[in-house]
Amino acid sequence: KNSNFKEIVKNINDPRVKIFQNPNKLNLIDSLNFGIKISKGNYLARMDTDDYSYPDRFETQIKFLKKNPSIHMLGTRAIYINENGRSKYKSFNSTNSNEIKWLMHFENQFFHSSIMIKKSIIKKHKLKYGLVMNYKKKFINNAVLNNEAEDFHLWIILENFGKICNIDKYLIKYRVHNDSKSSSNKSELNRSFLSSCNLKISLTIGKLIDLNLTNSLVSSTDNSSYNLTKYIRILKLLEKKFLL
Repeated sequence: KNSNFKEIVKNINDPRVKIFQNPNKLNLIDSLNFGIKISKGNYLARMDTDDYSYPDRFETQIKFLKKNPSIHMLGTRAIYINENGRSKYKSFNSTNSNEIKWLMHFENQFFHSSIMIKKSIIKKHKLKYGLVMNYKKKFINNAVLNNEAEDFHLWIILENFGKICNIDKYLIKYRVHNDSKSSSNKSELNRSFLSSCNLKISLTIGKLIDLNLTNSLVSSTDNSSYNLTKYIRILKLLEKKFLL
């Protein structure tokens, strides 16, 4: 449990393992950026406390990244588990970088707890979580963004500087919670996901598109002839820009 985490880490007899505490109370984005700032290694790996990494995850990902220098961010596939740690089903997120770049317009292809990023690409382009708020200001200032999607937003920027990919291995277990707040949490996550897709599509096309139109593209819930015509036009433009 999270309450025991610090004590467990303190008992690890390995000089490479260090504990850092926020200098003051920080939100998630600021905490992530604090971690990036103090990091000393060549790779940045994210891990959420309620998920599980297999012991060979880091070794496998580092070997893959060294063999594939054009890839700057690497995720893995995941086994979904319930609150008690029992396996539910496996993910089948794409492992093809070009396919991922297209699919990210409409659906997330990564598990944050599986991500490993080359520190050099972050340092070279001065990237960080939350940076998307100031990225391509000509239309992003008017975009509907949500801090809950800070991971998705960073990945969207990263793919402008190199390939992002998943390795075809199940190296994490992703915990699915069933709590009393699930409906409100799902609603918030859906808004976050929608804003991320809206950003991704807008960046590819080069202009901000309406959030409701993004909802039609992603969920296909609005089948009115008016919106059908509009999102067919957007899809054609998206395909044209994507293939350039």
